[in-house]
Amino acid sequence: MDERPSRVGAADNGLVSRRTVNLGAAWSVPVVLAAVAAPAAQGSQPPVDQRSASFGTITAQKGIKVGGNRQVIFTLLFTNVVGSNTVQITDIDTGGPWQTLPTPDVTVTPTSTSATFTLLRPDNNAALLGVKVTYLLNGQSFTTTVDIKN
Repeated sequence: MDERPSRVGAADNGLVSRRTVNLGAAWSVPVVLAAVAAPAAQGSQPPVDQRSASFGTITAQKGIKVGGNRQVIFTLLFTNVVGSNTVQITDIDTGGPWQTLPTPDVTVTPTSTSATFTLLRPDNNAALLGVKVTYLLNGQSFTTTVDIKN
């Protein structure tokens, strides 16, 4: 009777045993599945470079008087807009107290590149120069300055 050992010549001729091959194959299945699943999971959230915009300019113009307050209309214009981006004003350092801060989010897109906010401040007809405006763009904080004209 011809008996075959379970490790066909592995010890003496440098060959890999069938058991080693089977173990390697068993461990490779989760790795292959993870590699295949990764691109599908990644596609559910747009990449960061597809959700961006660059700050362009800001303007501020006094509006109508509302009770003892004055409306001020801030317009932030963005360039190189890709995808959908959220903008929010969180702080204005001069001329306050400013009501309705932080503002609700406004969305800028490639077809709508400006974000307009109407805020109220105590009524004053004097121009405010060098006003620091802090805003969030996709959750990241930035500061710019603007002159508020009559």
